[in-house]
Amino acid sequence: MGLSKTEVNLRRLLAAAPQQQNQGKLVHYVATLREQLAEERTPEGLPRVSKAQLNEYSEKIEAVAAKPPSGDRSPSSIEDSNNAKSVKLDAAAHAHIEKHRQLQEDLTDEMVGLARKLKESSLMISRSIKNTEKVSEFLFCH
Repeated sequence: MGLSKTEVNLRRLLAAAPQQQNQGKLVHYVATLREQLAEERTPEGLPRVSKAQLNEYSEKIEAVAAKPPSGDRSPSSIEDSNNAKSVKLDAAAHAHIEKHRQLQEDLTDEMVGLARKLKESSLMISRSIKNTEKVSEFLFCH
């Protein structure tokens, strides 16, 4: 299966984001990257890409988001960036994020279990149909 348009855009933006010097644009890039990552899920909440790939994209996005602004800066811009650094996620936000990650993992595990059961049921039905065909052939032949 090929890459979706969203995934292609996500990869391009991830490649361009580290070179972005304008902090305002970088913030916009990160927001867009997060939106695109969220779009890599089906309406049912299933990932369109592997869980490992989702985690890799997420880590890269967070690395870009955590990147301090670079380049020549005046003392006032350094002071502004220090103020921006002090805006961190509190424990409640981290707990909320962790709760949703756990819910996502639980949902993924449940979906894997359901897929396994569906496969087993399909195999049982297939065997049953084959057995029924054999019995029918036997009855019609005798």
